[in-house]
Amino acid sequence: MSETDGMNIDERRKYLHKMWGKYRNATKAEKGQMLDDMEHVTGMNRTYIIQLMNGRLSRKKRSRERGRPMGLRWRMP
Repeated sequence: MSETDGMNIDERRKYLHKMWGKYRNATKAEKGQMLDDMEHVTGMNRTYIIQLMNGRLSRKKRSRERGRPMGLRWRMP
């Protein structure tokens, strides 16, 4: 990955997971500085990062599966 490329979703999750423990134990002023840094590094929205830091970092499994692709739904006779 070069310096100009953005982070992919797995890299962002790994970075946020490492920062999670530090964020939980930080003071309010430290959290603000950490959020600035995380926003700059990941390119994610600040409020979304706050939601992730206060919630769970693991991704949820789909509640139901996606439907079949549009081209496979109907058969032409």
